Amino acid sequence: MIVLQHNEIITSFEKSIIQKVHRYSNRLYANLRGVVSKNAIDHIAAEYDRVKYVGIDQTECRCTIRTTHGLPCACEIAMYSMIPRSIPLDAIHVWWSKLTFHLDASSQPSELSVKHEIDVIVKKFEELDVPGKISLKVQKLTPRPSISKVQQPRVLLFKYWLPVEINKFIDDIIDVGDDGNCGYRAVAALLGMGENCWAFIRQQCVVELQEFMSHYEILFGGENYVRQLIHNVYVEQVASKDNWMTLPEMGYVIALKFNVVVVALSLNQSQTYFPLRSPPPTSMSDHRVIVIAFVNNCHFVQVYLKSYSPIPPASNLWKNYCNEEARQ
Repeated sequence: MIVLQHNEIITSFEKSIIQKVHRYSNRLYANLRGVVSKNAIDHIAAEYDRVKYVGIDQTECRCTIRTTHGLPCACEIAMYSMIPRSIPLDAIHVWWSKLTFHLDASSQPSELSVKHEIDVIVKKFEELDVPGKISLKVQKLTPRPSISKVQQPRVLLFKYWLPVEINKFIDDIIDVGDDGNCGYRAVAALLGMGENCWAFIRQQCVVELQEFMSHYEILFGGENYVRQLIHNVYVEQVASKDNWMTLPEMGYVIALKFNVVVVALSLNQSQTYFPLRSPPPTSMSDHRVIVIAFVNNCHFVQVYLKSYSPIPPASNLWKNYCNEEARQ
């Protein structure tokens, strides 16, 4: 009995590798044919049939197959169809690509170690004073949220809502909650506080606008505009569209309040916001650059760029209104 089952499984593996089904000749399956299980492609095809009813609406889709099987669901497939592009192999859980009983090199335990790197960080931490230790802990040691293989493909779709030129410099994109506070959630997470501290970021932005109102009146064009901006930033729970993060205004406010460089990416316009009145950190290692992206015309996400990546130019407002210290 066991031998028969073994042979049946081997036969199914061979069918997945060799057999070509006409309905799967669609460009959508180009990366999957002969690489993943035929059963997996059958599941994906069933989801593809749902696309015309579901579209990209996650609520309507419910994403069950993504959660239970690690396969693209209807709304995810709809996004691939819109781009358009083939479903990437990374969108398929690795389990579906196991078409052999043989172990591969990737299944062997790794002998890599991070002991040396940890020792270096600990040594640096011990040499700092208390403020320096706090700064290092928040800026360098706060871990980035992890993304499982099942979640990652959906997040990487955001790349296609960004300028093509920047894609090769993107190391990772991490999503945040979509309750209208997403811009502030992304900033809170990138500052090492966790996205649930979005209310604190909003509060600090209000404090900044109120404390330096005369400065922002000149920058943004009048007292009424700044007061309306304060009104829009102050939110306790779910934010309406009027309460969404607005750029370039909040780019400057966040850069000034937290003394960071804010890079904002989008298909329409990408800009870098430097602090207008703050001198830069004395040490290059203390420079903070956070990157957010506006995607889907309605949502902000966190972006991590590769080392030494170029950033967009500063806007004319910074060039016209920054003080001499900020120019250093």
